[in-house]
Amino acid sequence: MLNSSLGLYLVCGVPTVINKTEVWSDHDKYILNTAKQRCGEKFPEAPCLTTFVKKEELVYWAICGEKE
Repeated sequence: MLNSSLGLYLVCGVPTVINKTEVWSDHDKYILNTAKQRCGEKFPEAPCLTTFVKKEELVYWAICGEKE
């Protein structure tokens, strides 16, 4: 899995991360990393996570986009 993830990082930019809460936890970091992988799995034409928003506790938005 490391090789495919590394490939995405080489063509995908760093996503914008917006935290609308006061806390950022290890669980939030886990969800962010999961979203990075899921963009490529669910949307091959837009495999890059471009924006990740933590709206409130356990509520997230992940926006996928094209490779750079």
